[in-house]
Formats: sequence, C-alpha cells, structure tokens
Amino acid sequence: MHPMLVVLWASLALAGGCDWSSSEEQPEPSAKVSRKTPSSPAGDPLPAEAVRVAVVDLDTLQALEAPEFGGSLGAVLARAEGAAAKGPSSAAQLWTQTNLYRALSTTLSRDITAVIDGVERPLVTEHAHALRWPAGNVGRAFDVRWLKSLDAFFTLAGVVNRLDRRDLHEEPTCGEVRLIYRLAYRMQKDDGSPSSRLPLTLNLVFVPAERTACHAVARQWADLDDGPELAQKLTQGPLDFSSLVLDRFEVNAQVVRFPSGLETEFGGQAIYLLKVYDPAAGPQGVGVVTRLLENTPDVGRIESSPELREELVSWISEHIDDIDKGTYRLPDRFLASEALSYSTLGINRLANKPFSALFEGKHLRALPEPGGELLWVGSQRGLVERLDNGSCTGCHQAGSTAGFHLLGPDDPKVAGVTNRLASPISPHLRTELKRRRQYVADIASGRSPDLFRPHSLAPPPVQGKYPGVGPNQSCVPSEAREHLQASARWGCEQKTGTIRCEVVARDPRAAMNFGQCIPDPSRPRALAAGMTCRAAEVEA
Repeated sequence: MHPMLVVLWASLALAGGCDWSSSEEQPEPSAKVSRKTPSSPAGDPLPAEAVRVAVVDLDTLQALEAPEFGGSLGAVLARAEGAAAKGPSSAAQLWTQTNLYRALSTTLSRDITAVIDGVERPLVTEHAHALRWPAGNVGRAFDVRWLKSLDAFFTLAGVVNRLDRRDLHEEPTCGEVRLIYRLAYRMQKDDGSPSSRLPLTLNLVFVPAERTACHAVARQWADLDDGPELAQKLTQGPLDFSSLVLDRFEVNAQVVRFPSGLETEFGGQAIYLLKVYDPAAGPQGVGVVTRLLENTPDVGRIESSPELREELVSWISEHIDDIDKGTYRLPDRFLASEALSYSTLGINRLANKPFSALFEGKHLRALPEPGGELLWVGSQRGLVERLDNGSCTGCHQAGSTAGFHLLGPDDPKVAGVTNRLASPISPHLRTELKRRRQYVADIASGRSPDLFRPHSLAPPPVQGKYPGVGPNQSCVPSEAREHLQASARWGCEQKTGTIRCEVVARDPRAAMNFGQCIPDPSRPRALAAGMTCRAAEVEA
C-alpha cells in the first residue's frame, strides 16, 4: 500500500498562512493566554478572554489520548459500546476490536467508493500506478484500505466547545462538544519509514447530559490554563465522558484529486465527500445510519417536485429573520443525505451553492423581497447567498484551508519533512473563535448572547464594523454590494498599496459572486509571489 493525496495536501496546508486578524486581535488557540479561575456564581461577569472554546495544543491532545484520560478514538468508541476503554490503536485494530468503528468504516468505504465509481476519468489509488502517466498527472482516488490498515491510525486533532449550537437544537440542550480525529499513517517497515496525515477527518459530536443549567456548563470551560494539567482538568470538567452523550459522526474526506499538471485551468481540482452518520443499535448489533445534512437541500429531488419547491419558498418566506441571523434549521423534508464539495475556486462555483442552483431566473423572482431590520440580507440574491453559506458545501469552501476548518497541530513525527502545517485552523475558524468565546462568556455570566452568526468569509469586526482586508482575501465587489445590508459589506484595505476587489472566478449562475483583493496592475511593486494573477469564468 502506498501513500496518496499527500503532495497536494502538503502544499495546500502550508498555504494556510493567510489570516484575517492580527495576533493582537485573535491569538492562536494554542497560544499561552492568561486565564483566571471563575470563582463567582453565574450572573457575575466573566470576560471572553477567560473562556476556552478550542484545544489544538499538541501536547494536550496527545495527553488526552493516553489510557488514563481515554480520549483516543478506540477508547471513545469502546465506551460508546459499553466496553472497557482502550488506548490508541491502528485502524486494523479498531476494525477488529470495535463494532461501532467497523460499522462506520464499512459504510463510509461504501459511500466513498460510490463517489469514485461515478467519476468518468482515469483514477489511481497507488503512487506506482500514477507513474504510468507522464509526470504522474492522473486523477487520484482515496484508497479505502487505509480505513482498516495496520499502518493507519486516527490522531486527535482538536477538541471544540460548541455551546453556541444550543440555538440550533430542537430540544433543550447545552450545545455540543466535538472531538475531531485526523486519519494518518506510519509505515511499519523500519524506523525511517514514511508517515503523513491523510485528507480525512472524523468529527465525533457529543451533547452534554446537562441540558438546562447551561451557565454551569459554560463555566467549566473557563478554569483551563495552558499547561501539563490541562488534559486532567478537561476530563474532570467539560470533557468528562460520563456526562457526554455521543450524538453523531461527521466525516469530511477528500476522495478524488486531479493534480495541477492535469487540471491546468483550475490549478488542480478536488472532490470532498461530506457525510453524517448516527450510531444505531439494530438486530445485527451496533451500527450506523446515514443522517440528513443540516441546511443542505436535495437539489435534484426539489427540482423534480414543483410542490416541494413551492413548500420551500413558503418556508423561506416565513423564516427570513432566522436565515438573516444564521439561526435557522431547514426541515428534514428538504434535506440531502450527502454532499460533494468541489475545489479549487470553490467560493463562487455553482456546484457548492445548492440554493443558487434551485433559485435561478423565475424561481429567484418567486422568493420574497427581504424587508425590515435585517443584519445581512439586502436582496433576493443576498437571501440565496446566506442560505448557500449555511449549507455544508457553502461553509466547507468559505475560508477553509485545503478543504478543512480544523487541520490539527503540526506533529513532525507524523508529517515527515514535507507535509507540514503552518496553522492548526482555517482563517474562518480563527475569526469565528472570538465570537464563540463571547457567546460562552455571556451564558456563563447570565447574559443574553448575540445570536447572529457572520458569513464564513467575513473578516473579524472591529468595533462593530468590518475592516478592509489584505491581498488575496475575499471581499464584496461593487456589483454585489446592493445584495447585502450596509453593515455587512467589506472591501480591501489600502495601507499595503493600491488594491481592488475583483471577481477572479466568476460563476454567472451563482446568486452572488465574491471577489478577491488583488494589487492594481499599474503598481507592479505591490505584486508578490502567491498573489492571484488571473481572472476567468467558471462554466458549471
């Protein structure tokens, strides 16, 4: 078995250096931040700086995977089955020892293979096979054998506090806690054998057993200073597995990749499979069932049913305020069970914008004209874009790094010498953590939190307003400004020289096209390596 999809992953992960916020505004989640112990009861002020909402520190994550803390994937899944917790183990051992993993990986392998089989172009899974083409320029497919290989394993890439998602649950809850695992491999031949991460993340989503006293749950995330005792404090507090209920598995996997030498117009392309599975008990024992994707419509089914499309228009008309805030949940009857996300140039591509695909021409005009005091939506097209961004594919492509929002900290023992990570999180998540900290601090202090969720491309606000952003970052072009409220628009900063907001990958069928901040060609000194140097139109 040979590694695949590694070269592109290395280059894209290193490209994650772009940042919408300075270190003064938004420290790395793994940075040393002074935190005070919250000694006062709920209702007393708790500053946002005292709250932790993500753990991506390598030492802490590795400590959590130790047997005494039980955070390895094998231990977590064994507990979910009612068995004794196990330590870290290979994918092959997980397959033989854990019924839940075997059911999950079997179903996931089937779903990945179905996507690969649907690609009508040559694909290979092994490096040796790729060399049969000139310069290895052939499509690469994810090798599902990794999911039960002795050389493969899952490493804990992050712990995420999503107390803010309590607004999106139908039943009372105190949000979610997420353990994100990244698939990797280390060849077992000798000490010098290669190792690497693989482009697949498995997100285990838990719901706290406590569903009403959310201020107490929020306070658990405050007394968590960085240091050698952080793993113990987590497992004795907000990560106490006896107080968490496993709700679902979320999978993000790059299953097909076309290298840039083959896809010269796009600079390479990739297809990501987005799936959600529920743990389930049945006549055959422990298993998994596919769950519908949140806020992601089944475009083909809705297009083929005028009645269902009419119902969707009615539902949207009745929930414009919630859509504007980002606190809506699309009913199950509209939802898809699977999504495929496409890169590169993904933020404007119709393939990643399911509502744009549904609402073109006369169908767009059938939507209501937004009115009232809204925070984001300024027109019918702005309404469709807000819905697009709330879908799995829309969020996946907006502000992510190599198709992922949490990549995990760099581990030289896994990354080797070439596949290194510059940042454990994406630009969107870096910006988003500030909002989540404030939300948790408000709940812990008995205050009403701000429910508004910004667009995934939006920069961090400064004193309630969006600042200008730097070269290569996304912006709202002049042609699209009318579709957003005035407070929701942002452009390009000028302190680094004259730059302008230009749509560099236009899809004429998308409801809205975002731009990129690029230097004025008349000022060649503003140009630098890595900046966008062309513009084109995408044919969906």
